[in-house]
Amino acid sequence: MPASRLSLPITGELIEESGLRHELIVQPDDAPLTDRRVVDGEERVLLSVVLPLDLPPGYHSLRLAETFDGSTQIIVAPQQAYLPPVLAEGACLGLGSSALYPATSGQLGRR
Repeated sequence: MPASRLSLPITGELIEESGLRHELIVQPDDAPLTDRRVVDGEERVLLSVVLPLDLPPGYHSLRLAETFDGSTQIIVAPQQAYLPPVLAEGACLGLGSSALYPATSGQLGRR
């Protein structure tokens, strides 16, 4: 974001996959500065912002308002993928595979 906007609050809306909406207001002064550089003659800063919500797994949208117009998708994944109970109990499932090659009337390998 432009360093000149550090004093302005960042407002937006977080929309959960379920449709539930949350209004967000972040004060840039409260967010740690992670990088600062000049881009096209303008000083820009990168802030680290932690969302004040405990989001459920899913695909959510974050939309920033007026001053910081933009949007992004936030993907929340569970700590661990689903594990069927039979595997969680230590069972071993034997899975086999085989390769099937076409064989037609003795023509295999001939040119």
